[in-house]
Amino acid sequence: MMKRTLCVCIFLIKVICVYSLYSNSTHGAQNYTGSRFFSSRELGKNQHEDKFRLQEQYKAKVDGIIALPRKSKKNENPQALSAKTQQILKNKQEQVKQRITYEKERNAKKQLTKRRPLLYQYVMGRLGNVMFATAGLLAFSLTNEREVVVCLREPRYQSILKTFPNYPFKTIDISQMSQISEDLKTIEAKTLDYEYEMPADDVVIDPMARLFNIYPYWKPHTEEIRDALKFSDKITHLAYNNINNILAKHSGYNKVVPGSPEFVFSHLTATNSLTLVAVHVRRGDYARKNYTLPTMDYYRNAMDMYRQNYTNPVFIVFSSEIRWCSANFAGMPDVYMSKGKSPEVDMASISLCHHTVIGRGTFGWWGAFLAGGDNVYWTHPGLTGVDAKMRIGKASFLPHWTPLQD
Repeated sequence: MMKRTLCVCIFLIKVICVYSLYSNSTHGAQNYTGSRFFSSRELGKNQHEDKFRLQEQYKAKVDGIIALPRKSKKNENPQALSAKTQQILKNKQEQVKQRITYEKERNAKKQLTKRRPLLYQYVMGRLGNVMFATAGLLAFSLTNEREVVVCLREPRYQSILKTFPNYPFKTIDISQMSQISEDLKTIEAKTLDYEYEMPADDVVIDPMARLFNIYPYWKPHTEEIRDALKFSDKITHLAYNNINNILAKHSGYNKVVPGSPEFVFSHLTATNSLTLVAVHVRRGDYARKNYTLPTMDYYRNAMDMYRQNYTNPVFIVFSSEIRWCSANFAGMPDVYMSKGKSPEVDMASISLCHHTVIGRGTFGWWGAFLAGGDNVYWTHPGLTGVDAKMRIGKASFLPHWTPLQD
């Protein structure tokens, strides 16, 4: 009897528990979500699905996010649709721009990797001629998109790479050039003029060709050329010291001015309000070959012009024949002889001066060009034959430079 009673009690307890669970989920129980209760009346027909949907919606409202599902496109805000359409169009336009940019960059890389025809040229002559050849070839390379390879035909030309750290061309030696020139066309100097069209293939230029060695041709590329022909720090340092020793002697300085060579140079020139005028005298091989050279009257007249127009001019003579110059410029207290250790140091020293009196030849021209200022150059209309051929053409002298005869 007791067992039957116990079984009945257990059964009744199970029934009560089941009924209680069913009531909580459907009819009687209330469901808390955040800060609100939902009753069975609010849940609608599909009670379980509607309950969870309403709970999620209310959570979104509590968090400040309105995430109610759209029932129909008819109820959509027209302005919102327009803004969305504009955004889609804007995104598409941006994608098109990105694609165009990508194609341009890819094409540019192809052009860079595409091999350009080579132009081979020998280096010959001394420093001034080498600088003219470098300027002309660089201008040609930039204008015509050709690579230039320079043959350093003698060991002494290796110094070019030390003198000009920014030298813009690839270099080879004479043995490499001999192998290359056997298979390539060589363009003779006499066939070249400024209208000549270079072949599309690799070519070798005759060593005597000076097609591009005039200033008007490479004037548009002046900045690139100045950068390529910038002297090394070592040569620049020696040039400053060379000028400083002369200025100290002229100013009567017996003590050492502390500071870098550049500072000493600025101090000596500014303190005494000096105007530095470089005077280049070319003799050497020209005198031995009986070429016509500027006379001392030319140099005296040029120096007098600076004395009349500038304050405290100091003349520094640069030449490979200092003894001749010392004898012929004797008795002039404002004239000093440069004792540069090399043509490169002399050229860099001239470039530090304010003005230049240009003698004959390319060396003085380049010194004046690098220095800037109001320069004077020698002109002699009566030159003929070889004399005239070796002269720098009038077109290469800058318009603001002053021509002066003997």
